[in-house]
Amino acid sequence: MATLPQEVRRVLIYFVPEIALDNIEKRLRRHTNVAGSLITLGFLFSMFGHKLKVNSYFESLSSFLAYANWKKFVDDKGMTALLAFVVILMFYNFRRNTRAEIEIMAEMFSSSRTPQCWDRVYGQRQLIWLTAMWLAAALFLVGFVDYPRVFAATVMFYGVCNICGMVMYRKNIAQFVSDPRFLPPNDDAHKAFILQRREIQSIYLERRHHLKEAMLIAGAALAFVTAGSLIPSVRLWSGTPFAILIVVLLSNELVVGWWRRQREKALIMVDVRQIRSDKERMNE
Repeated sequence: MATLPQEVRRVLIYFVPEIALDNIEKRLRRHTNVAGSLITLGFLFSMFGHKLKVNSYFESLSSFLAYANWKKFVDDKGMTALLAFVVILMFYNFRRNTRAEIEIMAEMFSSSRTPQCWDRVYGQRQLIWLTAMWLAAALFLVGFVDYPRVFAATVMFYGVCNICGMVMYRKNIAQFVSDPRFLPPNDDAHKAFILQRREIQSIYLERRHHLKEAMLIAGAALAFVTAGSLIPSVRLWSGTPFAILIVVLLSNELVVGWWRRQREKALIMVDVRQIRSDKERMNE
């Protein structure tokens, strides 16, 4: 795989020291911690508070406790606020799931035979662009939460990014797992458990993630159509595109959440067996 010229690499390392890190796990953490940073910095909440104009409805504690203000807020911003909550839930799950994937990936290899060289990662440069596109989609989802057509178009773009990311992830896992250099050695007491984790992960990756994302894109396209004047002869409730987007996004999260829970249960059983084996070996 082509690498950067040494002169260019030295200049980049001077300004961006993390480029020098060849450890794949550390590099992935740096590239995929976007959602976590947005959440921990309070970016989402401050932006949504501004978009929903919360201060104009709740100027003081007494106005916050007033039922009339809540009723007016729900009537004016209810669907937008609910969609904003779903977006926050998406970002939280993205942060948690990304960290979990990196942890699972690390446990699929023996400590003495862990892939280290970043230059061997498939699509390493594309990953940087993909991360930038994810960030752009995140900013658009936050900034246009009250514009359903733009929001729906962004969700479609987000779905395409997810498909590309899953393709890259599958190829990298297949590449490193099939490489004999990264097979756990026979003297590794955890070899059997590492291979079991690989099998569980392969089952998870064989799920129809592309179909799930295709349904997400189709649902967003439907919301895009209902949000505009593309069907002038049909009069719809103004909250219809918001409702479609909320249902589509929540359904997408529930499906992948169910798949992940099944995988986590299987991985926990492997962990339990490994701990039991370690205790038995120590008592010998």
